[in-house]
Amino acid sequence: MFPVYQTPAREPSDTPATRVPNFQPSVEEVRISFSSKAATGEDSIFNGIGQEFQISLEPSIDGLLSQTSRSSERRGKRVLDLPAGWITLTFGTVNLRQRRLKSLEGLPRFIGLQSLFVQDNQLNSLEHLGVNADLNVLRAERNNIKNFWAVDRQPKLREVWLEGNPVHEKELVAVMCALSLNPNLIKYNGRVITKPERDLIA
Repeated sequence: MFPVYQTPAREPSDTPATRVPNFQPSVEEVRISFSSKAATGEDSIFNGIGQEFQISLEPSIDGLLSQTSRSSERRGKRVLDLPAGWITLTFGTVNLRQRRLKSLEGLPRFIGLQSLFVQDNQLNSLEHLGVNADLNVLRAERNNIKNFWAVDRQPKLREVWLEGNPVHEKELVAVMCALSLNPNLIKYNGRVITKPERDLIA
């Protein structure tokens, strides 16, 4: 049978209890250290045991970076977050394929932009496309575009490709696309807008 140790009762103190600040385990690294100095008087947390447990909370750089990275992933990457060298106009074309984009926020207003390629990203919408006076072709296949909310009309847009997006599965998607982006749209996903669709657009 192990002997039972009892901590002597302490006198009531007027000092308010110290509150332990809240912390997030994913950010803070909790290290429990054991100091094996002999306990004397009332200085020990566990008087009479001869062991004192100290808990120290130290910021973990790796933890902070990890949480920042996860937060960035949840928010999603914008065009604004891309290195400047990745966004260039070449022969009237801007190619932003496979950039893990979730938003077009920050897309520059290029003079002479005729074709915009944003296939194979994670775009939720075409918001922040802005008005591009010379844009003729928009290719945004295999994203996560669900609707045409908050999209600006493109005065010279003639072709739009949206295969592989939730919005592509909707009935009369070509009509909705034309009404939202340009009533004079000629092709949707490579096929010419039909006369019945044109009648609904007019």
